[in-house]
Amino acid sequence: MAKNILLIHGAWATRTCFNYIVDKLDDDHNIQFFEYDCEEEKAVDILKRAIKECKEFTTNGQETIVIGHSLGGILAMYLARNKRVASIVTIAAPLSGIGGFNPFMHYFLMLAAPIFSCILPKSKFITDVKEQNYDDKNIDCIIACEGHSFAAPKVKTDGVVSVSSQEDWTPDNARVHTIHANHHEILQHEQVTEIIKKAIS
Repeated sequence: MAKNILLIHGAWATRTCFNYIVDKLDDDHNIQFFEYDCEEEKAVDILKRAIKECKEFTTNGQETIVIGHSLGGILAMYLARNKRVASIVTIAAPLSGIGGFNPFMHYFLMLAAPIFSCILPKSKFITDVKEQNYDDKNIDCIIACEGHSFAAPKVKTDGVVSVSSQEDWTPDNARVHTIHANHHEILQHEQVTEIIKKAIS
């Protein structure tokens, strides 16, 4: 049966990061992308637009699956508030909030993309995501665990975000999958495609 599939990319990325995944999915699904500019848009504006576009996307009555990579995974979790969203798949998403960077990189991120101040571990946005009820959702959280970051040399990362930021918190009912790939390679990993196909079926 055809499903709505909403794909949300990570920071400083575009919809093309999902090319491999989309190529592996059946053509009968209704696929849409939510795109944003983390440098130019305020976090509250990105979130409002994501909520609006998700609401419009789900009006056809088909079951909806939201798939988000990295920062997109955090946005995907927030969209669980939409009653028509049945399933969520997060890929290398720092659901516990970003942290562990050296002070220079931390300052650079806040300056380059203000949205990052909204996804610190104790931020309201991260707290809200953690406090949502996910009991009626099917959730898969895919953890990327290979890589190295010069911005956080003493922290185990996937090359971009820490592994702990991905796995320290997930919804109680989530299926957690750890895959040996880095933050970007994981989007072309066969096992990720299989997890997504199963979530859609």
